[in-house]
Amino acid sequence: MQVCNFLKQKSLFKSICHNQVLGYALSRYLMSGISFITSMIVAVKLGSYLLGIYGFFMLLRNYFKISNLGIPDSTTILMIQNKDSEASIACYEKNAIILTALLSFLIALFGLSHYLFDFQFISKYDLSWEFYILCVIAIITLFNDLFFKIYRVEGRIAELTFYQSIIQILCFICALLLEGRVLVTSLILSYLLGNVSSAFLFIFRGYIHFEGAVSIGHLKEIFTKGIYLFLYNFLFYLIFISTRTAVSIWYDVSEFGMFTFAYTLSHGVILLIDAIAALLIPKLIDRFNTDDTEVIENTIQLLKINYTYTAYGLTWLLIIAFTILLYFMKDYYDAFEIVMYMSLTVVLQTHSFPYSTLLMAKNKERLVAFCSAVALFVNLLLVWLFIKTLNLNYQYLILGTWISYYLYTLMCIYYARQTISKKSNIFLVLRESVQFAIMLPVLAGMLVAIAEARYLVLIPFVIYIVMNYRIFSTQMNSLLKIVKNPKIIDVKK
Repeated sequence: MQVCNFLKQKSLFKSICHNQVLGYALSRYLMSGISFITSMIVAVKLGSYLLGIYGFFMLLRNYFKISNLGIPDSTTILMIQNKDSEASIACYEKNAIILTALLSFLIALFGLSHYLFDFQFISKYDLSWEFYILCVIAIITLFNDLFFKIYRVEGRIAELTFYQSIIQILCFICALLLEGRVLVTSLILSYLLGNVSSAFLFIFRGYIHFEGAVSIGHLKEIFTKGIYLFLYNFLFYLIFISTRTAVSIWYDVSEFGMFTFAYTLSHGVILLIDAIAALLIPKLIDRFNTDDTEVIENTIQLLKINYTYTAYGLTWLLIIAFTILLYFMKDYYDAFEIVMYMSLTVVLQTHSFPYSTLLMAKNKERLVAFCSAVALFVNLLLVWLFIKTLNLNYQYLILGTWISYYLYTLMCIYYARQTISKKSNIFLVLRESVQFAIMLPVLAGMLVAIAEARYLVLIPFVIYIVMNYRIFSTQMNSLLKIVKNPKIIDVKK
């Protein structure tokens, strides 16, 4: 019996050591930790003014990053829907690369326009030659994001790990060694070096198909599907970015620096969420590509437990860590309230993930784009109201974004239920959207933030544990399945 147990334990240990999915997940946790430490070092060394400059660089980078016309996402979906035809996959890849090259020309044109006309909103933040480096970074990132999606469909996890780690490592080294304005420049150059090295890796590893035929039909198909996915992604990300932009315009540089600091902290949550989603989306699209309603509903329920609930647990742990950290950072001690609001706003994105993915798998990307457009409009309206009518401080603008994300979730649930022919009245949608075991801790956290009672920050986390301990066994079973068989998330398996 003891020998048998030893062999089982040895087999499990071997599975863990050779498991690329777990390696990827652990690397994301490690990189999130490194990113967090880097952010703290950068915040301390730069101060609010220089951090505002670096935050503006990141803001522009985010705008460039989401302006890919949905080409990587539409290519992913089309590759999965045609996974049994290697010729079709090669053709989609080749035509997606051509479309990405055309987009790169537009970014170069924007850089040239600033050189000729000197846009004041850029010059305000003291970016000179670094802005043109940013344009180069944006172009390479367009290709890397496409290559990332192709490698994900191919199940190549090691290359994905490198791409999502190298920049964080370079930034960490720079943060340790440099300071002041030189640190800002070095961080920008880290993004350049990280993207260039990743592009070489993706190309020379040989999983990108350049030999596919150029086809007007495929170009049109990728572009047409992609434009709605682009509108979805672009408008959805604009919800948060528009709030950051409003702070950068209507509040002073130091306040924007404080807002950027809070965003930097909550970015650790975003890294984990995006990393997990990147692994799940291709397999989910494949699973949702069925008429079996029971399979779809079971998949949604598993996603809620393994994705949304897990994300909230991690968020509460990070909020506690942030609260402790602020005690040692005098310049940012008063950021407790905005850090709480922003972290809870960021994690709210996980609620809509199962439903938006279902709609995309069912070729309902127009509906997803419509939901994003409505949510963005509401966010802009609320931000304008908070600034111009209510004259609120900058930290309360993020509450408008929380409301907009929740509205987006409601709309995605409504259309997803219609898509699988389930009743879709407002009461059923509200019941499905509000998980009391999640929302009660969130309400407690909001009250703690409003009262600025940071000594009570453990209470929301304790409420979360007490109300959700029953799901931990389900989460553990899912983890063990991935440990024993990491291929279950591969599309081609």
